[in-house]
Amino acid sequence: MKLYTDHAFHIGKPHLTGGTPCQDYALSGIHGDGAYAVVSDGCSRGRETDVGARLIAHAMRMELCEKGLQGGDLPSLQARLPLANNPWGLSEQDMLATVIGAYATKNSGAVHLYGDGVIAFKYRDGTVNAIRYEWSKNAPFYPAYCSAEALAGFGALYRDQPYSVARAQSHLYKSGIVSRHALMHSLCDGMKGFHYIIGRWEMYLNLGLEYVAVFTDGVTQVDGMYWEDVVKELLAFKTIEGSFAKRRLMAFVRNAEKNGRGCLDDIAYAVIRIDKEEKNGKNT
Repeated sequence: MKLYTDHAFHIGKPHLTGGTPCQDYALSGIHGDGAYAVVSDGCSRGRETDVGARLIAHAMRMELCEKGLQGGDLPSLQARLPLANNPWGLSEQDMLATVIGAYATKNSGAVHLYGDGVIAFKYRDGTVNAIRYEWSKNAPFYPAYCSAEALAGFGALYRDQPYSVARAQSHLYKSGIVSRHALMHSLCDGMKGFHYIIGRWEMYLNLGLEYVAVFTDGVTQVDGMYWEDVVKELLAFKTIEGSFAKRRLMAFVRNAEKNGRGCLDDIAYAVIRIDKEEKNGKNT
């Protein structure tokens, strides 16, 4: 069994035509006997959040590589972010970005989400299980919130709203049938982050997990497409050699622009591919 990774990100039409930078970022790679995939999405209401998205993505990468799956939930990412009065002049407003990180070994895996975005699992029979997290008022809790002022401002947004994070889970069958259900999570749960543990049974012994993928919420803003269909398209790899995610995203963007206005927001995604092998070295 071998692990492969790739990632890609693309600037959305409003940022491209408006002369503003892409605020989404992705990275992936192999570390020891594990693989990681990370995406981050900078807040448009922040300051230089294209820089912040990159810093937070790398902070998550370091957490995943150093801690892996040990100890369950990951600690706060704040300790890895630039402190106040840093040499680069970066502030909390530059660090306002969501982040999702996946980590997998040959035996188990986990995904950690802070803010919003989509997590997806594709199995060898062609089915896809996709989970979308969306905050009301489009105002997620960012890992970089640390000052009393920022925390007070965030709390004021959700005063008198006990449930604020919507989780939509869709199961996309190879036949095209989609089953959906939704849950609501409390503000407290959302602030802690969401952690999904992938067991050995799900990954390898029975269900045959082939891809673990993480996406920014740009996949929910493609003109004329349901978000589940966007996820499914971005996991429909025609070849699995080299930069398989980059090729898929570029082809997807071209097709989306032919059929409408294309991507209405930046998109980033990162993928871990689980290549299961038989003892004789042939792929299963």
